[in-house]
Amino acid sequence: MNGTENSIESNQKKRAKEIIEKFFHQITEGCGTQDCHNPNCASNPNFKPVPKNQAAVLAIKLAQNKAVLCDSMNSNSKSKIDDDNDDIVTSKSSSAINLRDSSASSSRNLASSLEEALKAVRNTDPKSTDNQKFFINEEKIQSLIQKCKENYKKISNDRMDTDDLISDQKEIKSCYEPLFDLINKVFSSYQALSKSFQFEANNIIMSSTMPCIPPFNIDFNAIRRSYSSLFSIIGLGPELESVFNQALYPLCVSINLQLKKNIEEEEINKILHAILVVNELPILENPSYMDKCCKEFYSILTQLPVQASAKIVRMWSKWNADELRIFLYKAQQFITLEVVTKNMDLPNDDDENEDDEESETSPKKILYKNDGIIGAVNYIRFIYYASLLGGRVDPERQIKKEREMEIEDESNLDRNGYQGNLYEESSDMVYFADPLQEELKIRPIDCRQSKIPNDEFINETLNQFIDVQYDYVEYTKQMKYLERAELEAKSESKIKSCFSFLANPFFVTLSKKNLGLFYDNKIKMMRERRFNIMISILEGRMPTPYFKIRLNRQNILSEALNLIELQEQENPAELRKQLFVEFENEQAIDQGGVSKEFFQLAIDELLNKGYTFFQLDEKSKYYWFTPCTIESQPEFKLVGILFGIAIYNNVLLDVQFPPVFFRKLMGKIGTFEDLAFSHPFIFNSGL
Repeated sequence: MNGTENSIESNQKKRAKEIIEKFFHQITEGCGTQDCHNPNCASNPNFKPVPKNQAAVLAIKLAQNKAVLCDSMNSNSKSKIDDDNDDIVTSKSSSAINLRDSSASSSRNLASSLEEALKAVRNTDPKSTDNQKFFINEEKIQSLIQKCKENYKKISNDRMDTDDLISDQKEIKSCYEPLFDLINKVFSSYQALSKSFQFEANNIIMSSTMPCIPPFNIDFNAIRRSYSSLFSIIGLGPELESVFNQALYPLCVSINLQLKKNIEEEEINKILHAILVVNELPILENPSYMDKCCKEFYSILTQLPVQASAKIVRMWSKWNADELRIFLYKAQQFITLEVVTKNMDLPNDDDENEDDEESETSPKKILYKNDGIIGAVNYIRFIYYASLLGGRVDPERQIKKEREMEIEDESNLDRNGYQGNLYEESSDMVYFADPLQEELKIRPIDCRQSKIPNDEFINETLNQFIDVQYDYVEYTKQMKYLERAELEAKSESKIKSCFSFLANPFFVTLSKKNLGLFYDNKIKMMRERRFNIMISILEGRMPTPYFKIRLNRQNILSEALNLIELQEQENPAELRKQLFVEFENEQAIDQGGVSKEFFQLAIDELLNKGYTFFQLDEKSKYYWFTPCTIESQPEFKLVGILFGIAIYNNVLLDVQFPPVFFRKLMGKIGTFEDLAFSHPFIFNSGL
């Protein structure tokens, strides 16, 4: 068996090498056909020559994407080439032996085969240079620019009598060729970039708005000055952008290949260094390069391990809000441009039976398979957590105490044994926090004021095309993968394979979140309904799929609280069913309207008809608990359950509570600062 596996792996590497060598020859020398129409052939008049190292990486990408080889490059037919490519990518064997055990390692074999083939292709060129020997810094750039300017000035003085713009442009390009060559060599290799723009040992002067922290050693001031010097050269802008664009594509491809392997932390730090240097490039804000360059760059971020992502967030948390906004608006611009150029259909959230899977303009087909958009949302996620971490966070002592209280409350629930009642959630989906949030040990509720307001992270254009029903399904898959990863200590590859916008709530509008909550509650109701019907059949009684209450309009609140108390004591699971309200002596079927009217009348009676649960602060317009209330604690509990039933049935209540009310529900400890909303008079008086 092992001999057969080794033979298959050897043949696989051999086929990979052969096909990549053909693509490499096609890119560097061409097929020999005059005016070839293949866009990836050097014989095509429109094809721009690329350096050998870049051509080798591009050859791998073409092989993976099953690109077409010119006829003269291969004696076999196009279908034969496709079959060879399929063998490389899918690792299928025609052997009579069923090697299912070897299929799990096919992707790893492919990566190693392509990498070895890349080395073999590079070795075919004796003039090829190792990019790892190169690096770039401000001194090198300024020196090269000065030399290139002197060469151009000398040539210009020799031919003062010409007005040929085309010749001038060619001369500019030839004079600055050494600069282009260095940029191409450095920016096409993350190893070379990791040695670039480092702080000098005797000259570490950090910016106050964008400091650098370990493990990074990057001089961001020098990076921005260097980019500014490069793109301020008159007549060189388009050529520079083209050089950077050609170099960044193979760079992103090579980083993606590296991140798919298990690499050491030192190697990951090199990749992060390269990403941060590229992130400062001005062309990432240019719409002309967003379709290719930006898309590849943002897609890298989805492959980063959580620990590596946290390093970037921790550094950005030290940066000024204006610096972070530059990155945020750049990503938002890319997302908006991607959305408006795809001509997508707007989702119909009201039609639950709609199936647009076959439509090529469906958001399901475009948004969730666009690595650029997914990567850009992940990029914004980094900025969001940096904004939280660098904002005004509650004291560490307070957060620690709150966590201890939370653990104590959970242990009390387990000790008291709340099985089979309202608090049981064993059949529901388990909600897990963002792994990056856990790594950073920061929760949004712990931050009182972020560096960037939360509404700036929302992209209204993209939110129009989010199909919440489909997104909720993807969200549940992501939660299941997170649960499986936590229980079985699996790698993050499965987690990254699922994406949902609801898992990034900072990016989603309130209406979309509310709709997501509606679907979540609807599924819980349906699950409870099926369970009730099954139990009823087994016990031989009529099923009761709804939580029905019959009320008199004269005593709505008191009767409702009595019925809730009865169910909470006898059968709390009834409260998890869909609410169905009937009024005495009235003919009406509750399809949602009657329930909304009930809650409206009940809340109005609760706040305005002599009850002392809450009182209104005339200055802040918030409701707060009445200090000298005559209501008992069990009655407050019933009112809380009533509010919960309203939210569970997707009914919005016309009552406003101060932020501290919700912070207390989340287990936060109240502080003097919270009085600014709940008791503004006391807060302003300083008592």
